[in-house]
Amino acid sequence: MDIVVTDTNIFIDMISLDMLGLFFALLFTFHTTDFVLNEFTESYKEQKQAIQEYVDKRILIVKHFLWRKSKKYFNIRLSSHRN
Repeated sequence: MDIVVTDTNIFIDMISLDMLGLFFALLFTFHTTDFVLNEFTESYKEQKQAIQEYVDKRILIVKHFLWRKSKKYFNIRLSSHRN
């Protein structure tokens, strides 16, 4: 089974509760996006490094989006919400 993390706060909460290792020890395939990881600013440098360890071990799979395609998607989503 796959788990997709679409909110940075999930990772922040797991780190704050000292449960990140337990989270990634579950028998799931974990996915997130580069957008989620890029939300870790300089003030969250240590947290980003903790997550990066799981990316490097290929436990957390990161989907990278091209800005041009993403911009088109966000424009479609925005226009549908305005109607």
